[in-house]
Amino acid sequence: MIVEPEHLHGSAPKDTRPADILVSPSTHSTDKQLALDVSIVSPDNVTPLNSQRATQQYKVATQKERAKLTEYENFLKTLTPPLTPATSDYEKMPLVMESTGAWGPSM
Repeated sequence: MIVEPEHLHGSAPKDTRPADILVSPSTHSTDKQLALDVSIVSPDNVTPLNSQRATQQYKVATQKERAKLTEYENFLKTLTPPLTPATSDYEKMPLVMESTGAWGPSM
């Protein structure tokens, strides 16, 4: 594994980092690099979710994962020509951990 360079995707704006770690395709037997995007979130710091936190497991981590994937999909649409996750040269994988120790569903 290597730390993701500042410009993982050649067309990415200079201030964006689509991932934190790149895993080569040979490591996980695919045609694409795996772009791991790591985040740590705290359910206690997300006010609208506090009331549901105890009744829905991994709610904050799940929402963060979805937000990262949506941001990635929106970024791909801005490229020329527009891409989709299927046509991109890397697969984005959000890895989200809650401060409680719970891992998000993708983990």
